[in-house]
Formats: sequence, C-alpha cells, structure tokens
Amino acid sequence: MKKVIYIYEINGEYKIGKADQREGQSNHISPLEIAAVRIAEQLTAATRGKLIIHAALDISHYDGNSTEVESEIHHRLEMMTEEGISRISREIYYKDEMIKHGSTEWFIIPMDPSEVVELVDSMIRDITRKSGKATYKARAYQAYIKALVLDQVEELIKNKKQRVIAAELAPRFGKTLWSLDLFKALCEEFGYQYLILPAYVLTAHSSFLTDFNGFSDFNEMVFVDDKDPNFKQKIQDNVDKQMIITTSLHTSDKSKYDVIKSLDSSKKVAIVDEADFGAHTTTSKEVINHLECDLKLLITGSAIERAISGYEVNEVIQWSYTDMLLLQDGTHPILDNFKKVA
Repeated sequence: MKKVIYIYEINGEYKIGKADQREGQSNHISPLEIAAVRIAEQLTAATRGKLIIHAALDISHYDGNSTEVESEIHHRLEMMTEEGISRISREIYYKDEMIKHGSTEWFIIPMDPSEVVELVDSMIRDITRKSGKATYKARAYQAYIKALVLDQVEELIKNKKQRVIAAELAPRFGKTLWSLDLFKALCEEFGYQYLILPAYVLTAHSSFLTDFNGFSDFNEMVFVDDKDPNFKQKIQDNVDKQMIITTSLHTSDKSKYDVIKSLDSSKKVAIVDEADFGAHTTTSKEVINHLECDLKLLITGSAIERAISGYEVNEVIQWSYTDMLLLQDGTHPILDNFKKVA
C-alpha cells in the first residue's frame, strides 16, 4: 500500500497531513493523486483562498503506519517555536464562552515553500531513513538530448564562441524536469553554479518549483523566487551554493536584478522556456542581457525561428512530435544511440 505525507498551503498557512492508497485505486496511482483525493475531501464551502499543493512525499518504504510519521512530524514542528513555527489551534466560542478547543494539522511556518518541503522531508529522512521525494530517472530520449546539449556546450567553450543554444522540443517531452537535470550536469561537468529562469509566461516558474520540491536530486540546491520579499538577501546568503533563481521578463525596473548581475557571470546559465512567446521581444532581451549569463538555452515547442531571432545560434537541437511517435512505434533510427546512452 502506498503512503503519502502531503503539504499544501492556503493564505500563507501550511497543512501537513497523511493519505493512504485506498482499495480500488490502481497500483500505478501517483503520490500526488493519492494526496489530491484526500485533500479534496477536506474542502468545504467555507474553504477560501488559493490552495497550493507543494509536495506529496512518498513514505511507502516505511513499515509502520503513516499516522506514526504524521504525528512525529507534527510533534517536531511544535517544538520549533524558536524558529517562529507555531501550530494553529481551533477554538469555538458561543458569545464569550469557549465550548470547544483542539489542535489542527495547520502550522504557521515563516519559510518559503521549498524550505518547508525540505524541512518536512528532512524529518521523514530521519524517521524512516529514506527521503519521501522521488528520484529522477531520465527517459532514453531525454538523456540523448541532454548529451547533445552537453556536447555542444563543450564545443562552444573549446572554440570560444557565443554560448547560445536553442532546443525545439515536442509537447510532453518533460522540459521542466529535464532542464533541472541538465543544470545539475552543467554544474558537475563545467562548473556552473547558478540557474536563472527568465520567463514571460510566469506559470512556468510554478512548474519548476513543483519539480524542484518533488525530487531528491536537487536537495543540495536553493530555489529563490523573485516574488520573495527577501529576494536579494536570500541570493546573497546562498552565493556559495547552487541556486535556481526565477526572474520575470515583465519587469520595467531591471535594477531589481542587479543582485543577479553581480554574481560571477562565468557560473550563470539562463534557461528560457517558451522562448518564442514574449521572450523574443526587444524588451525581454534587454532583461535577459542584463543578467549577464555565460550560457543561454532557448527552449520552445514551436516557432523556433522567432525564439532565436537576434541570437547567434550555430545549431538547433530538435526533438519533434514525429520523433515521439517513431520512438513509440520502435522504428526511430536512433534507437541504437539510446541503448548506448542508457
């Protein structure tokens, strides 16, 4: 039976609870789907505000009851009053008389979501001896395209050329998680340290945060959201770590990103998702150039010509929907290459 610890947020308050796989649910059901069923049951007409699921941590490896893990996490959080964490109690009054009182599974935690997820997962690792996050395993074609990008980076560095790479990747390629995995490889192989995520379509940042929170591969990295009120300070405090930093291409005041500009340019990578939508304009390019990144990767699912206009790009890496179909049918001509990469 699959067991999950979930974390969601409404109006800045965090709910940490547990959910178990139920009778009749498929064995292929994901931790997120298990959590979503339980969370949906908790919602009532009185629920208001934006609900954000930050994590569904898999504790199926734990031999005991999921309630044991949940209770221990709640207990540990209650003990962290010096860190500003407090458990929210429920009090019901009739006029001036309290008629009911009790604890809830809700907490006030003065941290950003990625820090909350890491805190809870660190407790899971201590209690169960294993992380609740998933481990990323690239599909063969994802590993193949990553290898092509890394080869091209090596070639550009060797020939001292402008480091701009374009990739036109099919829908359902898995670009977000693939990009995080690529950044990890760029850090290991070429000494990069900072991933900058300029975006015109800002919902892309949510996708990156979800995958960052959901996989243990990125536990040593720090995620910094440009909407964080402590944005500048957080970057300065973590300058010696691998960082993922979101930026908006809608900004009219580039000085906000001077803190990014001040980071070592040779260690900065910019990955621009949906590069053909808004990110190709003169105004957007001014923001991207202001960040002074050594390597730029322009990713799109279509209109690659628009995405690369104004850039010196020697080659476009492509993986089309036709490639996906040929692979599915087992007739793609580079299947032999996949066997070598895998």
